[in-house]
Amino acid sequence: MLKPFSSSLLLVLISASCVSQATFDRVYSILQTNCTAACHNSINPAGNLDLSGSKSSVLGALVNVAPDNSTALAKGYKRVYPGDARKSFLFRKINQGLDGNISLQSGEGAAEPQGQFPLSETERELIRQWIIFGASGSADYSWVRENVIADFYNGKGESRTPALPAPEPADGMQVYFGPIFLLPGEEVEFASKFPLENSEDLEVYKMNTVVNKESHHMALWKYKNGLDFLSPFGLQKLNGITDEAILFFAADVVGQWPDPLEIELPPGTALMWDANTFINIGYHILNYSDSIIAAEIYMNIYARPRQPGTIPMLSYPVRYDGEDPYGGGTNVNALRILPGSDTTFTINHYNPDSTFWYVWSLQAHTHKLGTDFNVWQRNSDGSKGSIIYDGSYDVTYSFDQGYYDWEHPPFRYFDPLLPVDMKTGLIHEARFYNPTASTVNFGLKTTDEMFVTYMYYTKTLPLSTKTPNVKILNTAAVKIYPNPALNEILVQIAPEIRLTNVSFCLYDLSGKEALAVAVKKREFTLDVTSLPKGYYLYKMVNNEGIIGAGKIAAGD
Repeated sequence: MLKPFSSSLLLVLISASCVSQATFDRVYSILQTNCTAACHNSINPAGNLDLSGSKSSVLGALVNVAPDNSTALAKGYKRVYPGDARKSFLFRKINQGLDGNISLQSGEGAAEPQGQFPLSETERELIRQWIIFGASGSADYSWVRENVIADFYNGKGESRTPALPAPEPADGMQVYFGPIFLLPGEEVEFASKFPLENSEDLEVYKMNTVVNKESHHMALWKYKNGLDFLSPFGLQKLNGITDEAILFFAADVVGQWPDPLEIELPPGTALMWDANTFINIGYHILNYSDSIIAAEIYMNIYARPRQPGTIPMLSYPVRYDGEDPYGGGTNVNALRILPGSDTTFTINHYNPDSTFWYVWSLQAHTHKLGTDFNVWQRNSDGSKGSIIYDGSYDVTYSFDQGYYDWEHPPFRYFDPLLPVDMKTGLIHEARFYNPTASTVNFGLKTTDEMFVTYMYYTKTLPLSTKTPNVKILNTAAVKIYPNPALNEILVQIAPEIRLTNVSFCLYDLSGKEALAVAVKKREFTLDVTSLPKGYYLYKMVNNEGIIGAGKIAAGD
């Protein structure tokens, strides 16, 4: 998406990205209070680990240090593995159910602190947060907020995203991202790199990803060989497009999904990942609930040793750059939407020197100003041919819902794969309406904009093109925000719910109807300023019955 880098700019960006912040003061205090009296002191250093010294000596004894435990050592764990709590033996020893997908195995010893009650959930979480944000000894990191974490574990948090069971080690691996604790209304994007530690070349044939219902999207990147060093370990806050410059330079996009998704690639095809692969997961999330959320991702990657006859599945983000023919998405400044304007952008996507692409899937990506998104096959004279992606379809591409849902765009896959002569190519077109008084440019937040089509394709047609499995999963039928509400409420309906004879009603606690509307769109707002202040029950129904029900506080 960016212009080519100068070496001096790249060095500046690397230096800036390495400024790490952590919450080690509290971690040090927790360890001193709970772990030094009986087990980890200079007189009796269990596991040859002394935690009774200065902060700098404790930091040096933990971070990137091999454990004395031979079982943990054989698994590649460190006492503290920056960026990954699951590979940190310290966290595994004090975990005691905080991460339900991991537990101490035979040979790894007993849970700690031994002979005492477990650390509180907040204390265990602070240690995990310190690790996943990079395990630095520097000043407190602003997103590790002990009061927010404590409130979450003391009942002020939204129900946790159900954990995804991990695959058997012979079948694949699970990568866990997070958690990041967010207050209502907060919007963030973080990224973190993970080494897969695969000793052989792999072919990835299936992926299963679970995200929070508040997710805008998660993105999966694979680093180009030898360039993973350009990103530090640990969660990195992305504040703007320049913060992603190194990632664009160093890695290729594998996929981007706004919803929980399970995909199995067509038989005979796979994503090709070399030995010692590093991946990066980015998460863009907006907490529109009325509670604290733990933003997290479970990603199962199913892989097998690479076979010589397997056809590579390729991924490609088609980005708008204002150039014709499409030139690679470098000029992001071309995406400018003026105040009060209804603007259409077009990408002519072709290459005179190319050949056939066999397209397996397409998915749109814009932010909230996006009102339409379509892809056509391109005729030899440059005109639009047959439409192959209609953005007004529902998320599973099952039916035309009558409008483009920017938060849950359709995921279309082709069975059999769609042959496209890329000498002629495709036309991608997105429409945006800007009702604000400000110009909106390309950017990472939902108040900025993007125009990207994510594609999967092969350059060789597989013998079998039957797609065995694609599932869009969703975790909430009806979402209401804010709650309590003073002026208006935002109502969102999950993409798998059919909008057939849908009605939304509010009732006071006596059962009297206070407000009723017929629902035509998946996202709408309701003015509640005329309602007396108090609690109301809501109910939404369609032809199949009740879609959702609950209680909100509203009125002025």
